[in-house]
Amino acid sequence: MKWVLAGVVLLGAAALGLYGYHTDAFSKQLTWQWALVAGAWLISAVAVWHFIRHLPRGELDFDGENWYFADLVGTVSVRFDGQNCLLLQFTSEFKQVYWLWLEARLVLSFVPSHWHDLRRAVYSRPASQNSPDLI
Repeated sequence: MKWVLAGVVLLGAAALGLYGYHTDAFSKQLTWQWALVAGAWLISAVAVWHFIRHLPRGELDFDGENWYFADLVGTVSVRFDGQNCLLLQFTSEFKQVYWLWLEARLVLSFVPSHWHDLRRAVYSRPASQNSPDLI
């Protein structure tokens, strides 16, 4: 994911450079629009850098009823599913939110059956919710 975001930032820089070159070539001065776009790109690049540096690391465990991450108990919600990658939102019991990016090739030494087990688990309901009420 780091390389994808870095590529997007570099692509934005290249597009910004081309825009500035063509604007400069035709008008001989950079316009306020170019400065606005350059400022937006700079803010976006800093936001991407901050996001990448602060991605949490650790193990995500599921016991059939509860999810555990960094010694916290919580719930997991899928926010993006790219088949070979997942963006998960882990919300702890203390309402802290962690964004977790998982990739098949980096999880569980890329054993395909383990990746599919993980994907099934994030979509499943806890065991206590699967049992019918007897009352």
